Amino acid sequence: MQALVPTRHVANIFSAEFLPCTADRQVVSIDAAGLANYMMDVGGRNIAKVFMCQQEMGNQVVVDNDNPTVFLACGDDGFVRQYDLREKIECDCNGCEKDVLLSNCVDPATDRRRKGVPLFNFFALQSKPELKAPPRGQ
Repeated sequence: MQALVPTRHVANIFSAEFLPCTADRQVVSIDAAGLANYMMDVGGRNIAKVFMCQQEMGNQVVVDNDNPTVFLACGDDGFVRQYDLREKIECDCNGCEKDVLLSNCVDPATDRRRKGVPLFNFFALQSKPELKAPPRGQ
């Protein structure tokens, strides 16, 4: 074991990624309780911040290889959230939709809100990072 890093996770971690251009000193992760964690090493001290926006299980985090300040998270609530660390490094809102980038929680036939279909993963095109979508069949 290289290092033991305390986090603020309360359940199994399902996905974790180093932020690019940070010399592997900043990590984002998401757990089964839906907590997205942002951890940084500052002067040899590990600092963990948490985003509590998701209400259900979290499944995946994705980083933008060209931008060390942005990461995305998806989960069973049917949302893809985009967090920009230049704007905030934590959120204790407990279910807000401020950072929602994509959602499958609106019924296209009626335009009414519905329970989202769980999102287990998604992709971002590296050549066009503005194009992000859940995979087919989700």
